[in-house]
Amino acid sequence: MKFVLIFLLVCILSVILIIFGANNKEEVVFNYLLAQNSYRLSTLLVNVFLTGLFLGWIITGIFYLKARIALMKAKRKIKKLTLNQDQQVKNDANLKIIDDKKRFF
Repeated sequence: MKFVLIFLLVCILSVILIIFGANNKEEVVFNYLLAQNSYRLSTLLVNVFLTGLFLGWIITGIFYLKARIALMKAKRKIKKLTLNQDQQVKNDANLKIIDDKKRFF
């Protein structure tokens, strides 16, 4: 249900932005590092938005991958420590059995 509401909200927002872009034919001069150029305002806004969205996803993906790698390392370490602990408990139990047998004989 939550997904459907978010999807509808995105669709409505997209339609509003398309209508805004179709009605806005104003030209603006965009100065960038080495030159300047004239663009329609709606085109410039869409390009800047998509560039920011793309960069945001890349940065988020990098942090997500770092977190997943750290989680995998931690799980591997926990598994190794658990196996060592189980082995130690088993060895301690065997030693106790041997000590008990020595007492009786």
